[in-house]
Amino acid sequence: GLLDGLSHATTLQLHAPLPELTLERGLRTCPVFSSLTSLVLGDWCMAADFYPLRRILHRSPKPKELSFKLEMVPTQNHL
Repeated sequence: GLLDGLSHATTLQLHAPLPELTLERGLRTCPVFSSLTSLVLGDWCMAADFYPLRRILHRSPKPKELSFKLEMVPTQNHL
């Protein structure tokens, strides 16, 4: 699968979302990230009941650090 080549990474940074179909297929067959200790994810992983985050963490037996890169969206205040 898409993520198989990353299964031995110690640090994984996934900031930009993958196309939805690719992501679903990749997470369904997600490998065990046996060496992963540091994970950085973008706000896309919070969609769909946090499924991407839960799936990656479930397949990572020894995480030590989890970070999020959140994009701030400016809002206009209307009074």
